[in-house]
Amino acid sequence: GGVTLILRPINILASFVILRLLNPDEVGAVALAMLLLVTSNLFAGLGMGMAVIHSKIDKRKTAFHAFVMMMASATAFFLLVFTNVRFFAGLLGDVTIAPILRVMSYYILIDTASTIPVSLLRKELKFERVGVLSLVAELVYTAVSITLAFMGFGLWSLVIAKLAFVSVRTILSWLLCPGWDWLRVQRWDNNVARGLLTFGLRSTGSGLVAYFHTHWDDWLVGSSLGKAALGFYSKGYDLTNNTMNQLSNNVIGVVFFPSYAKIQDDPERLSRAYLKSVRLVMLIMVPMALGLFSVAPEMVFVFWQEKWMPMVPVLQIYAFMLLTRPISENAAPLFSSVGKPQYNMLAGVVLIAVMIPLALILLVQGFVGVAIAVVIAHLVGVMFNVFQMNRLLPGTAKETLKIMLPIVGVGVLMMSAVFLAKAPIQQLIGGDKYNLFGLMSLVVVGALVYLPAIFLTQRALLTEIIQMVLSVLGPRLRRIGFAHQR
Repeated sequence: GGVTLILRPINILASFVILRLLNPDEVGAVALAMLLLVTSNLFAGLGMGMAVIHSKIDKRKTAFHAFVMMMASATAFFLLVFTNVRFFAGLLGDVTIAPILRVMSYYILIDTASTIPVSLLRKELKFERVGVLSLVAELVYTAVSITLAFMGFGLWSLVIAKLAFVSVRTILSWLLCPGWDWLRVQRWDNNVARGLLTFGLRSTGSGLVAYFHTHWDDWLVGSSLGKAALGFYSKGYDLTNNTMNQLSNNVIGVVFFPSYAKIQDDPERLSRAYLKSVRLVMLIMVPMALGLFSVAPEMVFVFWQEKWMPMVPVLQIYAFMLLTRPISENAAPLFSSVGKPQYNMLAGVVLIAVMIPLALILLVQGFVGVAIAVVIAHLVGVMFNVFQMNRLLPGTAKETLKIMLPIVGVGVLMMSAVFLAKAPIQQLIGGDKYNLFGLMSLVVVGALVYLPAIFLTQRALLTEIIQMVLSVLGPRLRRIGFAHQR
């Protein structure tokens, strides 16, 4: 969890520099290519990562069988893409990205090779190691992308940086996961393979649905409105909902999925754990969402200047999705942990059924219309997930609403204060445009309203969080002090 708080500022720093150095069409070209390549873990992975975590069979057997099946699938998928780049580029709506696809097709093999060691680390609750490899890989991506962009590599700075990121992540995952059980040859057991595939393919089904409803809109914007439009759209999404994705992958998915799996047979404990995770994530996401909505115009102008101002409406629209996604993102690992990944697929199907027709109707409004359609579809999907969760754990729907309302209320109070402060701060700094001082002043106003109010309304939870942090840091600090004395 702490690593996530470090990773997001690093991402924002990279975006701050990259968006100043690159044009929207360059960013859009790489985003279009990544639509195909991020599927590698779904098509090639066969859901083996979740299957290894969930399985109660000897990890040496599951690791080897899963790795063999994954790498065979990844190799086939890599060859398919590498030898047909123009076909896939045309499918994405722009044949000019074919050279990018050819180079980045190696991403498929490299990324797949990290899945089993990372899954074993998560299964064994070694979250610190998962955090370390994510942090180091992100630092490498930031350094490579910024350096190459300054050197004039253009969009290739992003391509090379993404390959560097996944390579470092894979190498570290092998180094940090002792034993290398996935390489230790085991006698092939069809029952083990069948069990892994059964669970994995069910997870893959929901994963494919999730991929479709997460990236179909990118394809629609890129193929219908062009690379520049996709550049604005994808970066607006990245700066908002990729924050939620990182929180999901590094806190909810990494921490809560194994935790849920350990108490999957105790509904009462599952309910408490789920509701606590919702409350914790809402405490973080509400000020981020409503704060971003409030200062989006000033932030884009100060950091990325006029050429990226068309991104502002997308930022503001997607900021509202951050208020609902924590519920779905918390539900997904719980459904998987109790052996019901089909619930995730059903929620995704509902979301897609709403999103596709609505996005096609609103496409006439440009990428802003598509963003509105996606947010409405996610709201419907969240309501369906709450319904499913209440069937699994009766009473959680009412408790979820009770958790959300006071936190969102404090967030609305904060947002109102920021909007009221804009005119006085504008007069204070002078001129008709905001600068960094003015932007930071708005952030300070929001913090001064949100933090005291949330302390008064959520004191018990904040006290519990502080005690949890101290219980983790206390022994470490004592060890450091002991080592220093020696």
